[in-house]
Amino acid sequence: MKRTATLGLCLVSAMALSACHRGAGMIGGGDTRVCTPFTAVTTPVATAPGAPLTATPVDTGAAVDDCLHRWSYILAKSRDPADIVGRAAVAACASSLSAWNQQSLGQADAISSTTGQTINAMSAHGDYAQGRALFYVVQARAGNCAPPPAVKTAVR
Repeated sequence: MKRTATLGLCLVSAMALSACHRGAGMIGGGDTRVCTPFTAVTTPVATAPGAPLTATPVDTGAAVDDCLHRWSYILAKSRDPADIVGRAAVAACASSLSAWNQQSLGQADAISSTTGQTINAMSAHGDYAQGRALFYVVQARAGNCAPPPAVKTAVR
C-alpha cells in the first residue's frame, strides 16, 4: 500500500512539473505545422572585388513584418498574456515601424477594407503591426515554435 501511494505521489508530482512547461495542455507540445519559417536576411554584395555595392530599394513593410515575426517568436515564451507580449514585440520594432511610417508621409488617406472608414497610412501601419504581432505570438505558442537563429551583422 505504501509503495502504491509513493508511486501515485511521484506520478502526480511529475504531472505537476510537466505543467510548468510552456506547451503544457497541448497534445504533443504543439503543432509545429503552424510555425512560419524565417527567410534568410540578405545584404547586397559587390559584383566584383572593389566594386561599389549596388543600391537596392528597401521594402520597409517587409522589414517590419520580419522584425515582428522574430520578436514575437522570441518573446512568446513569456507568461504574460498574448496581447501584452504582442505590444512588447511592436515596441521592439519601433524603429522599423517608424521607418515604414516615414516612407508613407504625404500619402493620401485611404478607405479601410475592414471598417470602410477613412484611415491614414500611419494608423494602418500601427494596426497592422499590433495584429501581426499578436498573431505571431499565438502562432508561436500554439506550435511551440522555435525562435529564429541569431542574425550576425557586420560592424563597420
